[in-house]
Amino acid sequence: MRTIYLLGLCLCLGMAFQVDAADPVNPAEEIRRFDTNGDGNFDQWEIRVNGQLTRLEADLNHDTRVDYWLTYEQGKPRQAEFDTNGNGQVDQREIYNAQGGIQAVRTDRDGDGLLEQHVVYGPKQSVLRIETDENGDAKI
Repeated sequence: MRTIYLLGLCLCLGMAFQVDAADPVNPAEEIRRFDTNGDGNFDQWEIRVNGQLTRLEADLNHDTRVDYWLTYEQGKPRQAEFDTNGNGQVDQREIYNAQGGIQAVRTDRDGDGLLEQHVVYGPKQSVLRIETDENGDAKI
């Protein structure tokens, strides 16, 4: 992949960034990398296809490992995943409706790799129900 290095800071964003040019296999894809806290390490990545944001990845706790993934469809968030405890596994997943509002949150409460708690939200973002797999059989 060819890389274009942009020197200095992006004045409009107030952060250092780098744009990776399109890959010859997928020329419509572009990756933008950002150093949001100025520590010299990239901690946020935007993946764009034909100029439209399709995925955002971030290192929220600045330990140099990605711990947040957000997928977009038609410019709206569809699903976010978090590694909140730093073990390299997704332990929280948020699912968004077609308008970009929260629809459900699934959480691994005990660190076993299974998302055993499901919180389902209604049209006004109020909690409709909480479902839990109490015995670890992957069924609510």
